[in-house]
This record gives sequence, structure tokens and C-alpha cells, in this order.
Amino acid sequence: MKLRLLALSVAVWAGMAQAQWQPILRLSADSLQSDDTHPGSGRDAYYLEGQLRWDGQLTEQQSAHMDVRGFLSDKELDLRDEEVGRTASSQTDRYLALRQLWWRYQPLGLTPFPGESMTVGLQRQQSEDGNWWDGDIESLSWRLDTTTTHAMVSVGERFDTYRSGNNQLDAYDDNKLRLFGEVSQDWRPYQVLTGRFMYATQNGQQASDFSTGDPQGVNGDWLWLGLGTASEWFVRRQENQPLAYHFEWTWLQGQSDFLPTSGSGSRSYDIQAWSLDSGVRYDFKLPQRLAVGLQYAYGSGGADADSSNMFVQTGLNSNRQHFLGNRQYLSRFNDVLRADLGNLQQWSLFSAMEPLTDVEMGMAWSWYQRNDTSLPVYSAGRALPVEAGGSSNLGQGVDLVASWYFHSVLDNPQEGRLRLRGSGFDSGSAFIEHSGWDQRWVLDVMLNF
Repeated sequence: MKLRLLALSVAVWAGMAQAQWQPILRLSADSLQSDDTHPGSGRDAYYLEGQLRWDGQLTEQQSAHMDVRGFLSDKELDLRDEEVGRTASSQTDRYLALRQLWWRYQPLGLTPFPGESMTVGLQRQQSEDGNWWDGDIESLSWRLDTTTTHAMVSVGERFDTYRSGNNQLDAYDDNKLRLFGEVSQDWRPYQVLTGRFMYATQNGQQASDFSTGDPQGVNGDWLWLGLGTASEWFVRRQENQPLAYHFEWTWLQGQSDFLPTSGSGSRSYDIQAWSLDSGVRYDFKLPQRLAVGLQYAYGSGGADADSSNMFVQTGLNSNRQHFLGNRQYLSRFNDVLRADLGNLQQWSLFSAMEPLTDVEMGMAWSWYQRNDTSLPVYSAGRALPVEAGGSSNLGQGVDLVASWYFHSVLDNPQEGRLRLRGSGFDSGSAFIEHSGWDQRWVLDVMLNF
């Protein structure tokens, strides 16, 4: 069924006029050693991903977009598409996937601004802050963009993975309806106030189908509300603005069913939790565009017999951000650890620079602690192997990225890219095993044709 849907989509869009096709090829070498943090998930693999994007202007006001991916690896891998937090995964060495297929009407006409649009279909929902949402979901969205205002409201639900092979939706996503949105307003030049929310509701799931001890549970209602302020943090618009900052507080309220770690039968818990995410960066006025910064994040933890104070993220999050001041992005909570922001504290020092033309680099050094030592910390909703009642010291990690953008290799106006990503994590005494550094290295080249 999925392959027939992909073939039908390609055939329909291929016949339309004014279409622009963009083939992209990515070749990657990926080495992961994670004996302490994710036992049994280490690998050394080579893989190739082909991407075919189509953009079409159907009429003066209507446009459409399609994104199809093909993946081939030398061994079976447990994949998470685009490393997004809570997505269904399966062991596979190849797949064909429909990643996006949407239709847009712009300008919509409800306001006098040309940046107002309505989009419906399978689309990539991306907030500037990857800690909120950065994932594919079937949805209907309204957006407004002006020089000083950005607003978005969307409603959606995941129905399928649209990927070949035996790959069902995770119980976390099944029958879960989401309403979410954000607004940001410049209250003075390059100074932004932001508000974000997500409401999710789910029913019909069996608690026994869900992982024991998961911090969000199933069959409930969840409401996230976030307030923040920022200046040039995610997107640098002003070269003469050396100081960038970001501060956001998020409150979570809800209730859901949990499967106890012992005994039988699920129980309903109330959820009251919060998180804090902040950072400051200073850009030195040097030809190499050197920048240094500091970040701090806190996600509450704790639980009793009837309620949970464990902060959990939205499930559409990727935790990848553009906070370095250039085009590079890094995982906020270490690319080896891949922690969720819950029962967690993180301090991070980072730096970025451009030593040569079209060469960008970034690095972050981070320290991690858990807030409640009787409970674990999580990665994609799965408990990491830490000792109950043990130490609060989770360890320290380093992440780096270096990219070279080339323009003339294929005589194509689109940029190609050679990128090296590296990550290491030295597990602390909170882990059951803490024998040394876990590490991951990914070397990839992207070619635009």
C-alpha cells in the first residue's frame, strides 16, 4: 500500500506544469560506540540516501511540494528519521519513504499581509526551537509572516510512517491528536517576545503496549505553554549585533495512564512539571566570525503515588538547534547521550567560527546531572541505564561540527556540502556502567544536482 501511494504521488506530480525537480544525494559513514549510554546500539555503517524534491506553482496563489527519500545501507540499522525524537523505528537496511506531500494557498486573504498562508498535507513542522517541534506530521496549518511578526497554528495527527517495510506507528503517536502554535513579535529591533503551546490528547491505547516506566504515559491530555524572549539566537539577521540571548520557560500540565514498574493494571497520574532553557552568545567582530556562548537547561523531575513532576517534551522535538550563530546545528543534549529534557540539568559552553571562506565550525562542551536520583533520565522516552537512588552525576559530553560548502564541483548554483560531526560522552557515576567515553562520528557529503 505504501509503495503504491508513493508511485501514485510521483505520477501525479510529474504531470503538472511549472514544476521544479531537485535531486539530492547524501553519502555517509557513521560510527557509533555506546556501551554505557545505549547498550547494544553501537554500529559502524555506510549508507546512501537519495532525496527527490518537487516544488510546483500550480496557479498564482497555489503551490505544492513533495519530498521522497530512498535509503540504502550496508547493514540493518535501527533508524529514527532525521534523528527526530519520538518516531517509529525498525531494523532495516533499505526503505522508500514519502516524507512530505502538501498543498499551500498564499496569500490567504484573511489579513492584508502577503505572508499569510494555509497549508494542508504531510508537512515538516519546524519551530525555530527544535526543543518544541521539528518533525513530519499530517496537518492543517495557518501561518502569518511579516517583517516583525510570525504566527502559526496547526492541528494534526500521525496516521502512518509512509515508509516501506514493516514499520508501524509507536504507541506514543497512535491516536494522538495535536493542536499547537507559536507567535513571535519584535517589541524593538532584533528583540523578540515568543509564546508557544501544544495540546495533545490520546485515547484507545493499551497501557501494556507502552514501555514500562515511560515518563509521559498514554491515554491522556497534555498541555505545554511556553513564554520566552530572544535576540538573534536562532537566526542572525544583524551583523552589528554582537550579543545574542535566549530565555524560555515552559509549563506542562496533564494527566495520563502509566503502567507501574511492578504489579499489574495501569493507573492515572496527574502531571505538573516545568522546564527552563536559556543561553547567551557573544560574537567578536573578527574576520573569522568567532563567537562564544553559555547555555543552561533544566527539566523538572520527581513523582509520588498519584502525580508526576517529570517534565516530558512534546514528541515532535528533535532537540537540534541553530544556536552557534552560523548555519551549523548541534544536538542540545549530546549526540551520543541524546537525552530528553526531563529530570535533567545541563550546563554548556560553546564556540563557533569561520576560519576559511565557506568553512564553518562549532563545538560545545556540556555537563549533565539528574535532579531526582530515584528516577532515571530518558532518551526518546526510554530510560537510560542509570542506578536508582545512585549518584546525580550523569557525566560530560563534547559535540563538534565542521562543514565545507562548495559551489562549483558540479557547476550547480545549489551548494554541495562536506560535513564532519563528532560527539563523545564520558558517562558519570549515575550510570550502571561508566567505563569510559562513548562516541559517534559521522562523515557525510551532500550533492545537489
